[in-house]
Amino acid sequence: MEIEPAVLGFPITALFTLDVRPQHVPAVLTALGEHPHGRFTAMTAGPASVLHHGVFTDEDHLSRFVTEDLGALPGINGLNMSTTLSVLRRQWIDRDEDHLLAQGPRNILSPSGVLAGP
Repeated sequence: MEIEPAVLGFPITALFTLDVRPQHVPAVLTALGEHPHGRFTAMTAGPASVLHHGVFTDEDHLSRFVTEDLGALPGINGLNMSTTLSVLRRQWIDRDEDHLLAQGPRNILSPSGVLAGP
């Protein structure tokens, strides 16, 4: 069962790609894997060596995560961050089936932002 993070008080979702020096990847993975607000942490191949998905209570919480938590980790050369504007699908569950969202589902792909009927 998937629980929408906003229902639990975490309306901000962010995805981070981290450029980490190879010898520091294990320490970064361990720290992020143990972080209480992390939902997914993985070692990747490509321009970034670590991928991390986290949820946050507000912009200040996200800012503190970047400056304090990520800032304290060894070997990070740089990072990219994307924040989620709308989630269409999570954990194989289409968001139009999510009855816990108070405002109802939104479709960012339609001009009106409202999901069209079947």
